[in-house]
Amino acid sequence: MNTIHHADQLKLDGSCIPITTYKFSKPITEMRKIIEDNRVECEHCGIIRHKRRMVSSGEHYATPWDKIPEEPRWYCSQEHMDESMFESGSFDYFICEGCCRIICEQNPKQGHHVQYRVVDSEPICLSCYEEMILRDGQPLSDFLDDDGKPQPKIIGGMFFSTGNPEPKEAGYEELDAPSFIRFDASRFNKCAAEYIEQGWQVVVGYGSIGMGLEGTVTLLGKKTHIGNVL
Repeated sequence: MNTIHHADQLKLDGSCIPITTYKFSKPITEMRKIIEDNRVECEHCGIIRHKRRMVSSGEHYATPWDKIPEEPRWYCSQEHMDESMFESGSFDYFICEGCCRIICEQNPKQGHHVQYRVVDSEPICLSCYEEMILRDGQPLSDFLDDDGKPQPKIIGGMFFSTGNPEPKEAGYEELDAPSFIRFDASRFNKCAAEYIEQGWQVVVGYGSIGMGLEGTVTLLGKKTHIGNVL
């Protein structure tokens, strides 16, 4: 015998919507269960549809170092997915130019660490950025502007693990440079540029830094050749 069931379904915002389900004799009941199990809610507007009529976010990651992606998100349209994941203005995602993964711009566990750098006008996740600067060092443009004057703030570099083991394992050593920045990083950046002129490959390790204006940093470098041309 076929039966009809009425119930309320809870939405993501806490409200309920009435739904009606039908229970048929086998095998229709099993087919209906499969259909119900594949119904998902749009995370933007709350509409519920079968997965095949929705847009999946695919693989995306909370941090650049995560090996396992987050659970996929479902949206009723590409427009709603873009608005929620890439244009919301809070914990948006970006596509890394280096590894092509979709990664959250800010660390969800900390809320304030930006997880990318802009290189050649494209976003690069910190994992790819770390690999790049440890291999090649930071460019001179991180320390001097187009007129050859020291940049007034810290531009490149990143937080390494405590004690900066990553650059040290890659052959870098701590260099003699101002370590405390307060509102103006010109002296530090001038010092870094001079090391580059002398043939050093340099990277900046953050100790505690806020918006590039105040905090502690460490300049690390390794000798690559004799002299450099600005």
